[in-house]
Amino acid sequence: MMYNNEHYEPVITPNVTKPGCETIEFYIQNENGYKALEKALKMKPAEVVDEVKKSNLRGRGGAGFPTGMKWSFMPANPVDANGRSYLRRVFQSRGEGSRSRSSHLQSSHR
Repeated sequence: MMYNNEHYEPVITPNVTKPGCETIEFYIQNENGYKALEKALKMKPAEVVDEVKKSNLRGRGGAGFPTGMKWSFMPANPVDANGRSYLRRVFQSRGEGSRSRSSHLQSSHR
């Protein structure tokens, strides 16, 4: 590849020019794709949270809040007043008024 008449090797995307690189199959075969998912699926939820805490992964917001800490605020077994388990999904970002039209994506799943 050329950029400003200098040769360089892509570091993050070395396979971007290879045929089929956009497919899941290519990712699994050539990039060891989904190995972390396989590992996480064998772990208990608390172990996953601890692993994320150890990684020091941070959010992309201005404060860079630690992701593992944020995940630890979620109840281990969320149950509503009727004893039904639920999952809270939130896709809307605070402070982004243009996203208010997507507020219907905020939901409780029961």
